[in-house]
Amino acid sequence: MNYELKIYDKLLQFTLFQGMSHADLTEVVTHTKFGFSKLTAGKRLVKEDDACTHLIFLINGTLTADTVSDDHSCRVSEAVNAPYVVQPERIFGIAQRYTSTFRTQTDCNFITIDKQEVMLLMETQLVFRLNMVNMLAAETQRLSRHAWRTAPKTLRERITRYFFSRSL
Repeated sequence: MNYELKIYDKLLQFTLFQGMSHADLTEVVTHTKFGFSKLTAGKRLVKEDDACTHLIFLINGTLTADTVSDDHSCRVSEAVNAPYVVQPERIFGIAQRYTSTFRTQTDCNFITIDKQEVMLLMETQLVFRLNMVNMLAAETQRLSRHAWRTAPKTLRERITRYFFSRSL
């Protein structure tokens, strides 16, 4: 039971599991195949263009995300802290590959769920399914507004827009 309580608490940190009843979370914990891993600081978690076959939940620590422009003329590096899900929108759709390289900045612990288990959770857990749809819809809506924004007028506004539009 102690194991279930720990993983229960860890999962509740993430939007995908919020709103689930205790009974639903207990079912998830007892019937879902979770992967657990730890990486020390300075290790690569995923590389840009790797296939996205799992949801990766950072449960503690800090990652550095490096994103490079298509022509390799620009690179944006940013730190992301736990709790964080690594590019969950990449597990489905046309481009099921990571768009950034993630490295551990500190020692990190992860929970992973492979795509088959994610699909099973979406089939059996209404709240998980709704949370996933809401997360994907929010990202789509956010991106669809980019073309309609007012053009930046000053250099400061252009620089701000540049980083805002390219950051996680």
